Amino acid sequence: MDDIKKQLVRDIYKIGLEHKDYINIEQIEEIYEKKKNTKLKRSDVVYCLNILENARACSIKNENNTITTKMRCEEMTKKLKGLSDIDFLIFTKVENSQNNGIWTADLRKQTKLLIHQVQKGVKLLCEHKLIKQVNNIHVKNRKMYILYDLEASDKVIGGSFYTDGEFNQKVVDYIRENISFYLCNNNNANVTSVINYIKNLNNTIGYFSDSEIYRVIKTLCFENKIKIYKNNNDEEMIYSYNNDKKIGFTNFPCFSCDIFNKCNFDTKTSINPKTCLYMNFYLNLEVIL
Repeated sequence: MDDIKKQLVRDIYKIGLEHKDYINIEQIEEIYEKKKNTKLKRSDVVYCLNILENARACSIKNENNTITTKMRCEEMTKKLKGLSDIDFLIFTKVENSQNNGIWTADLRKQTKLLIHQVQKGVKLLCEHKLIKQVNNIHVKNRKMYILYDLEASDKVIGGSFYTDGEFNQKVVDYIRENISFYLCNNNNANVTSVINYIKNLNNTIGYFSDSEIYRVIKTLCFENKIKIYKNNNDEEMIYSYNNDKKIGFTNFPCFSCDIFNKCNFDTKTSINPKTCLYMNFYLNLEVIL
């Protein structure tokens, strides 16, 4: 390979590394042209990708007649060069599974290897920190593997509420208790303020996302401990039922009203407590029309 080809391989490899995810040939050509102000021949790109693939510096996929590639970092490439063909084959199948992971049984089917070859291969790859085992919350007695530097998807490990495949009830209860405590002092607070309060409590729950905390808030709603409604600005608010008075308020019409968020104390509006049939009937008052 002449120096020009070598430099082209290095340039394409660098473009792929900067992109970080899978990139197709058209994107490589476009980025190269912007960087070098020179057009590439398609045959040159394919040649360089084949060189990189043979050196185990990239993976190449052909999906729906579109060729895409993803570059591997230099540290990983050095480790992969030292693998046998069998172990490298196992690695590529784990790599292709991305953050969904792959079962040992599926590795056997896809590689057509014997069970002891797969077991030996995954053990070696784990020791070299190329792949790692993850616990699937749905099937706990089967081994699943993903790339070492990836985080498994929530559907595999269950998200932040799971630890080593086990549901962490204590942390959920802790969040629920603090939501109730905050609402006890800040009733009719907006959802955002509640979420921010929980996230700022301490480092032990700082890693939960807004959507995850919202899911915990919803559990209180399903248990009829709170009511989530929208105010006139279409902002989600939370009303917490006072436990001491909950029994007396159970049938209070406002808490089951479909237009609760549109109600206003301004008597000029068509929806207000003063002219509400249900409110006046509940309080045994005459309706003023």
